[in-house]
Amino acid sequence: MIKQKHGVTLMELLAYITLIGIIGTLLTGTFILGIRTYDRVNGEGALDQEANSISTILYSAVQSFQPQYIRYCDNGNEYSNCVELVIDTVWKIDEATGILVQQEVDEKDKYLRIWINPEDNGLYINSARINNEGYQVIYHKIVNGQVDENEKDSYISYECNIGADTCQKFTLRIRLALKAEKPRYRSRILIYESRFAY
Repeated sequence: MIKQKHGVTLMELLAYITLIGIIGTLLTGTFILGIRTYDRVNGEGALDQEANSISTILYSAVQSFQPQYIRYCDNGNEYSNCVELVIDTVWKIDEATGILVQQEVDEKDKYLRIWINPEDNGLYINSARINNEGYQVIYHKIVNGQVDENEKDSYISYECNIGADTCQKFTLRIRLALKAEKPRYRSRILIYESRFAY
């Protein structure tokens, strides 16, 4: 008895190739979508974490510094990129007499400067940058003392409650627009505010 051998016809081969191509395309698209979603979620989570880190550092620095008054650096305007918290004198016990006396503060301990550097999009406390590399604080120069609240923009301002020449009781407002610089993280711009009352 002779057995007949059957092969695959050309039509069947083309059908198999087409079916494999369709399945491969669907799997590739799903894989790419998964990677993009992971990058977006990972980027937004990292941005939130960076914002929390900045907020914690700011809170710690501002709360540990007990200023006598506040002012804008270099005669800045209401929506500035720089403020200085200032202590001129402190009360200390004189070691020789044991009496409480008012003493001048050393120049290095006199100021707590909070500022945004538009050149490198960094937020600084004195000379230390507090936002990590890879994240930028977006700052645009303010024209004629005006800022659009709808703009994705950062600024530092304060509202004076008591004080004529020097603002002694105030509410400090720090508004930050934070963005990841990493090209693979197409993250949103996160805007948040911190307020400190003295």
